[in-house]
Amino acid sequence: MKIKLPDFIIADLYKDSLVVLNEGAIQPAEEVIAAAVTEEKPFYFGNNAQHICIVLNNATHVFTDDESLQLLSNLLAALNFTLADAAIINHYRTPVVYSQINEMLQPRVCLLFGISTQALQLPFIIPNYQLQRYEDCTFIQACSIDDMKANDDKAKAEKRKLWTCLKAVFNK
Repeated sequence: MKIKLPDFIIADLYKDSLVVLNEGAIQPAEEVIAAAVTEEKPFYFGNNAQHICIVLNNATHVFTDDESLQLLSNLLAALNFTLADAAIINHYRTPVVYSQINEMLQPRVCLLFGISTQALQLPFIIPNYQLQRYEDCTFIQACSIDDMKANDDKAKAEKRKLWTCLKAVFNK
């Protein structure tokens, strides 16, 4: 036997759970999706596993070009590190200062390619290839990464100077 209740009785029985009104904390789906999409992207490339910060200037790429990335990869490999051990920052695209870098990455070593310490608002000036300690971080300022990509004597000399500094920092 089928029992059919009148509409007003069914409405009284389910008045709190049958109909959802636009009350309370219900948000439109568009707002929830927008909140998920606006997740902030990191300003660096790499995982920063060994707290090695590499800052360079590249006007044409988000972080750096493939040739520079290969040079950095080879340099890190010679020190028994990978790109995952470092954080690469393109200062041209993301002009951060050292206080931001220190807060986010806590670098132990900071390599500056074609970037002065003044651009990072550091309280000192150093010549290229001179080691400088500051706030538990060793800084090395070098020529632009583009100057090291060539296969001429000048580029090789720059790479040798950098390698000498890196050996001193990493005890190699």
